This record gives sequence, C-alpha cells and structure tokens, in this order.
Amino acid sequence: MPGVVSWLLLVAAILSLVAFGLLVMVALEIRDLVRQIKNELLPIIGTARQTVNTMQGTSEFVTSGLVKPLIASVSASAGVAKTVQVLTTSLTRGLRRTAKED
Repeated sequence: MPGVVSWLLLVAAILSLVAFGLLVMVALEIRDLVRQIKNELLPIIGTARQTVNTMQGTSEFVTSGLVKPLIASVSASAGVAKTVQVLTTSLTRGLRRTAKED
C-alpha cells in the first residue's frame, strides 16, 4: 500500500508540474497578445484621431464658408421679397382707391 501511495503522489506531482507549465505558457501567450494588440491599436487610434480632426476642420470650413453666407443671402433675399410684396400691395391698394374716387 505505501508503494501505491508513493506512485500516486509522484503522478500528482508530475501532473501539477505539467499544469504549472501550461499556466506559464498561457501567461506568456497572453503577454504576447497584449503586446500585439497594443502595437496594432495605437496606430489605429492615432489614425482615428487624425480623421476626427480632419472632419472637424472640414465641418468648420463648410459652416463658415458655405452655410453662413447661404443663410445670409437667403435671409436678405427673403427681406427684399417681403419688401417688394409690401410695396406692391400698398401701391395696388393706393391705385384702387384712386380709381374708385374718380
């Protein structure tokens, strides 16, 4: 019986060493994976930041160079159209009153 216990203890020790070796291999693989992800993600993040900055500059340019002048011209033309409408309505009413008085 003591011989069987010794053999079982030896097998358990060998299996624990194998399990420890496998854990070390997994830890090394995880370390390599983290390094690889770090080396690949940093350039991607830099590119994404550059793209965001480019889009921000483009939107500011479009806003200041296109949208604001367009709004100003549309509002000016609307004001002119309303002024012309008011003046023509007033003139038409004035002419009608003059024609009715004659």
